[in-house]
Amino acid sequence: MKLFSHMSGLAASAMLGAMVVAGPVLAQTSDATAPAKHGMGTHHKDWSQQVEKRIGDLHKTLQIKPEQEQQWSAVAQTMRDNATSMGDMIRDARSQEKDTSAIEDLQTYQKIAQAHADGAARLVSTFQPLYDSMSPDQKKVADTVFEHHKRGVASKKRKE
Repeated sequence: MKLFSHMSGLAASAMLGAMVVAGPVLAQTSDATAPAKHGMGTHHKDWSQQVEKRIGDLHKTLQIKPEQEQQWSAVAQTMRDNATSMGDMIRDARSQEKDTSAIEDLQTYQKIAQAHADGAARLVSTFQPLYDSMSPDQKKVADTVFEHHKRGVASKKRKE
C-alpha cells in the first residue's frame, strides 16, 4: 500500500540514523561480511558497508582509546543487532506490502517504530558506560556528534 511504502521509508531512514551512531562500533567487526552470509542480499550488503564506513569514521572522531575498546565493542554489537533486526523487519514488511490492508500496514509500522525505540534504549544503555569513560574532550566531541538530533527536532518545529 502507498501508506506503508511511505512509512517504511521513514522507518528505514530512522534505522539509518541509528546506524550513523553505531558506525564506529561496527568498524571493530572482524568479519564485516557476516550479515551478507545470512541471505540479506545486495541491498543489505550495501547498507552494511555504509554502516561500517560510518562506524570507522565515528571511532576516529570519538578518538576511542585502547582502554575504551571493551565498551566500544558492546556499543558496536548493539548497533549491529539493531541494524540487523530493523533491516529484517523492513525487508519482511516490504515483501508483504501488496497483500496488506491499511490496518495491517499501520500495525507493521507500529512494530517497526517500537523496535526502533527498543533499539535506541539498548544503544543508550551500552553507550552510557563508554561515555562515562570518556575524557572531557571526548565528551565534547560526542556531544557535538549527537547534537544534530537536537537541531533536527528544532528545525522541524520551526517549519510547523
